[in-house]
Amino acid sequence: MLKITILLLCLLSIGVGLNCVYNTESSCISRGCKWTTNSTCIAGEGVCQSGWVFSSALGECAECATQPEATCTPLCSTYYYALSTGPCQPCSLLTANCRTCTPSICQSCESGFELSTDSSPVCLVQPCLIAHCNSCESATTCYACETGYTPITDLTLCSLSACSISNCLYCIEASSCITCRTGYQLS
Repeated sequence: MLKITILLLCLLSIGVGLNCVYNTESSCISRGCKWTTNSTCIAGEGVCQSGWVFSSALGECAECATQPEATCTPLCSTYYYALSTGPCQPCSLLTANCRTCTPSICQSCESGFELSTDSSPVCLVQPCLIAHCNSCESATTCYACETGYTPITDLTLCSLSACSISNCLYCIEASSCITCRTGYQLS
């Protein structure tokens, strides 16, 4: 009866998926659906959040970890299916911070981690090559700089927030300007 009720509460939305009755962003997201910019909760093939897959039987998104192998393998890319019969299992059971995997080997890592090259790969913290960076997306892309520093526009450097060098746009240290304001050049 619950499945029928859920199906009746969802209406087909042209080109997007199903508009469901979850009328708040938090209730929508907690059920694996996507909350749109026009405050609509949608679900459908390829529309559910990561870790969720559209279940036509339920008429809504379902957690990958509750789905059988046929549903899990092609659609839940952040999960793998165990060799024995059962639900999808998260790749993080193989190694921490694993994003995609086979049932026995991690194939790619979450952002900020890199896959080791040994025969049983694990996800290692990615080295950050940017001075004064606390959180790197890659070796050369910084998303969070140390206190007192700000990521510059292309996220490749952390600039001193309070640069005291006259006509300097970006400083990496108090006495080291790397980019001058328009009309000025480094000397």
